[in-house]
Amino acid sequence: MKPQHRTLLALALFLPLAALLLATFACLPTPVGDPEKSAVDPSLSGIYKGVPTKPEDKTTELAILKPWDNKTYLLQYLTVEQKDGKEDRQIQHYKVWLTTISEKTFLTLQPLDDTASLIGADPSDKPFWVVLRVDKVPTGLELRIVNPDSDYLKNLTKQEEFEAAIKAHASDNDLYGDLITFKKLGKADEAQIEEVLTKFNTK
Repeated sequence: MKPQHRTLLALALFLPLAALLLATFACLPTPVGDPEKSAVDPSLSGIYKGVPTKPEDKTTELAILKPWDNKTYLLQYLTVEQKDGKEDRQIQHYKVWLTTISEKTFLTLQPLDDTASLIGADPSDKPFWVVLRVDKVPTGLELRIVNPDSDYLKNLTKQEEFEAAIKAHASDNDLYGDLITFKKLGKADEAQIEEVLTKFNTK
């Protein structure tokens, strides 16, 4: 499996299973915004648990979002899935920054787990980014992934073109995929957080 395909699969795990197919193809060829001009919003930092779209979905999804510096975040995304009597565990890492467009806040995710270039290998896949609109709600976050197959984004190739299209259609549902929700965890959830972290030896 190519590095990009592995990362795309892991990215799909960032979303509830109902959005799996969309996530696999929901990458942009350019980033949105500039991490060097961004600023961390401390209220977004925290540990979040994915809210399943189906009651029968027993996959545990934990997103740990913490500042890397005063401009960007490090996102650790952990999933534990029970399948065919076995437990499958995945952990992925992303550099994340905020961009405000048309009074909406967007997260740009840059995958960090492709190590090919670090050992002198020639990456066979082009770089890609994932962009999500984020809205704070009392229980946590609502996310809408920017869908590269949206009619608003067709035939675009440059960063400024994508940013202009997002600016023009930031409030249009047709720019996005399905709504996904993450609950922000707190001290009362410490036991379930520790249970997941122990599985990855990240305590």
